[in-house]
Amino acid sequence: MKLKLDLHVHSEKSFDCVQSLDDIVKACKERGIDGACICDHDESKTDFEIRDGILLIPGVELSTEYGHILGLFLNSPVNPERDFEKAVTSIHKAGGLAFFAHPFEKRKKKKSETDKMLSDVISRIDGIETQNSRCELFVKNGNDCAKEIARKLGAVQVGGSDGHTKDEIGNSITEIEVDTDKVEKVTLLMLKTALADGKTTVEKIRTTKKSAIVKSQFIRHKKTKSEIRKWIKYIAFVVRLYLLPGSVHK
Repeated sequence: MKLKLDLHVHSEKSFDCVQSLDDIVKACKERGIDGACICDHDESKTDFEIRDGILLIPGVELSTEYGHILGLFLNSPVNPERDFEKAVTSIHKAGGLAFFAHPFEKRKKKKSETDKMLSDVISRIDGIETQNSRCELFVKNGNDCAKEIARKLGAVQVGGSDGHTKDEIGNSITEIEVDTDKVEKVTLLMLKTALADGKTTVEKIRTTKKSAIVKSQFIRHKKTKSEIRKWIKYIAFVVRLYLLPGSVHK
């Protein structure tokens, strides 16, 4: 059967999100999604669940000097490493697969620089996130650039909403073909094997609304009890988000 999965979703364990796992399950059911990978910032989910017929897949998102790395299909905790090599090693030791997340999200970084970086690190990771619903709000052709380099490098591709709010879940998905006819029979090993074998397609379902970014950033500053100067930066960020169009990588 073909599963429709959102392989990049955040929960209340992230500093910029308040949705619970039950909220995520409800949103998946409403949108006809079979499951979601919970990729909280530096906080790994390690238990694989099938809750109310929805797959809740263990994952993590780590911040490194090169960018964000997704750890998918974990079976044990991952250390919140900041060093790229240590982060990837930690994900692999936890039984997971390491994917470079939204590599072309930064406005000011040249495409050629990111292409070279991905070419240099591709042998140490398991693939690239080529469809991220938030990325295109900052860089219009960011996902296209990711798909282009992934095809060039022969890398496995995954997609996810990067959803921090319930309205975002399912905005981008990964379709994975598994050898079973029922969701209840799906196992973590089954998903990991299919993904590693490249039995996937990525698809954009809908565009993320700017209001979702504004909301999650507001939650971030509230949860972390930001100082006044950071709130001022937040206001400036909101103004730029609405007034400036997404840049294009060259």
